[in-house]
Amino acid sequence: MIDRALIDTSALLALANPRDQNHKRAVAAVRRLVDSGGRLIGTTLILAEFHSHMTRLARARAHIVLNALLEDPLYEWRETPAHEQRQLV
Repeated sequence: MIDRALIDTSALLALANPRDQNHKRAVAAVRRLVDSGGRLIGTTLILAEFHSHMTRLARARAHIVLNALLEDPLYEWRETPAHEQRQLV
């Protein structure tokens, strides 16, 4: 049984867009995790990247989706420490 899974930007985008080629697979994977009582873990950097992509498509929808993700108990958003952020650039 998997109780937690890391979610990345591409999975968030697939979940948010029914026309995405991976939408059905992403929904099915999340459904299996939820059915087993699991949660999705992501970083604030992943969330920011997702929001940036969504803003390019529809600014108003991006804001709504971001707030929904922040409020949804299925997701746990973890801060990325500054020293780790510096290693990424």
